[in-house]
Amino acid sequence: MSYYKNTSRFRQLEERSDLLILRLYARLYYANVDHFLESIKGHIDAHTGDLKAIILDADSINGID
Repeated sequence: MSYYKNTSRFRQLEERSDLLILRLYARLYYANVDHFLESIKGHIDAHTGDLKAIILDADSINGID
């Protein structure tokens, strides 16, 4: 089984330059949607490499408004 881990917290992980995986840690609702969008855009802008796909891991979101 594969697991995704935070590359800033764990060492010796395989990283792919063409893939960006983001985990969302808060409830998604109208008041924080701009924060989510800006955060995602910031990660995309900071990503180096030929980005081909973005995976949003929303497993921890316990509600959407």
